[in-house]
Amino acid sequence: MANNQFKLPPVSPLMGSTLRAFRKTIGGNPVDPQCKAKKSITEAIIYLISPFRWYEKMFVLPRARKKNPEEIVFIVGHWRGGTTFLHNLMCQTENASYVTTYQTVFPNFMGSKWLFGPIMKAIMPDKRPSDNVKLAVDFPQEEEFALGGVNPHAYYRYMFFPKHYKKYYAQATRFEGLSEEEKQTFRRDYKDLIHKALLNKPGKLLVVKNPVNTARIKFLHKEYPKAKWIHIYRNPYTVFRSTLKFFTQLLPTLWFEGVSNDFIQQMILETYVKLYQDYDSALAEIPGLNMVELKFEDFEKDPVGNLRSIYNKLGLKDFDKSHAQFDNYVNSQKSYQKNKYEMPREMVELVDKYWGEYVERWGYGVPEE
Repeated sequence: MANNQFKLPPVSPLMGSTLRAFRKTIGGNPVDPQCKAKKSITEAIIYLISPFRWYEKMFVLPRARKKNPEEIVFIVGHWRGGTTFLHNLMCQTENASYVTTYQTVFPNFMGSKWLFGPIMKAIMPDKRPSDNVKLAVDFPQEEEFALGGVNPHAYYRYMFFPKHYKKYYAQATRFEGLSEEEKQTFRRDYKDLIHKALLNKPGKLLVVKNPVNTARIKFLHKEYPKAKWIHIYRNPYTVFRSTLKFFTQLLPTLWFEGVSNDFIQQMILETYVKLYQDYDSALAEIPGLNMVELKFEDFEKDPVGNLRSIYNKLGLKDFDKSHAQFDNYVNSQKSYQKNKYEMPREMVELVDKYWGEYVERWGYGVPEE
């Protein structure tokens, strides 16, 4: 079994989901004996707090559906490709709206944050131990966990039942095997989710970061044809080693059915390829997509300068008004220490075998360090 260093309480992040989404996520999947208590506690919490969800449906959701962002930017790229740093930086402006960490766990309880926010703050870790990135209830966060709380076809179901990652990927990104009604429900639930982010902070620019959306560009382009896009990519050797460390620490705290480290490794290798196959397919079908492609290694050398360039290329407004906030955030991160990794020869060979096309496309080699 994988090594577990990411300590969380014995409850699933699905505790803020609807009962329907939770039961469909569990489905007929077997639950490991050591995880049955977590499943039972999570389901009990969902029952217990359901009256707050009815309040949300009657009073909060109608307000969210009336809101539309003036501009929307989707940040895409692999999980360990630098999306978090870029997302956090872009959200420093007063003009930005975004999904928060609170919303990812309690997407159906935005109107009850006064109660559940302090509880969440008390039990969540203050850093991701895999990379020491700070965590907080109101920090920007990707929305795929939140999507799993409102719809049973989010990709992050695989974190609870990793053995089914191929099926979950196909359903969540390509909508394979879904009925027309299920597809329409997914569209509605996704739009409701990210439009609720405008209730967090009513800025004019909605900044959405989700690596899964790298494979959903066709779907999102239909829903938001005027959206702007940023694809950030990073050295695949670094991405592989970083992803392996992150997932082998995170997944055991989430799953209901465990897998081996070797299984996780193979899943990472295969999913990266699928993600970029779908990304390339979308770009081929949508010529002239309003997108900037950004190399992470260039971005981290001059984050604010690169962000200015992004604003100019995408035609985003008011960079100068937020320049000081961007500078302050970057300065606050100067003490941050990135992880250093060992890269055994067999790992290099795996990356060459599975991801060699992308190593060559982006002009990378094995990092000297």
